[in-house]
Amino acid sequence: IAAVRNTDSMDALSKATGAVCFCIDNELVYEPFFADFGPLNLGLTYRFCTRLDNLLMQQDQQPESSRQRIFFCCGADPYRKANAS
Repeated sequence: IAAVRNTDSMDALSKATGAVCFCIDNELVYEPFFADFGPLNLGLTYRFCTRLDNLLMQQDQQPESSRQRIFFCCGADPYRKANAS
């Protein structure tokens, strides 16, 4: 897990390391019940697992010499970091 300030940082990390970086901050958003901040509900957790599984399968289909690392990135906001972990 990498905490980044904005998507430009994530793009720079991807280019610098040749890795696949993905973020769910804007896609899988926690809906608070009151003044809490997580964790994600089971449906959102399933969607995260499905997305990660797809990325892993894509890498598995590549020759071993061209496989890339996968980085899960989140925003620097404390609530986003707590939900991402």
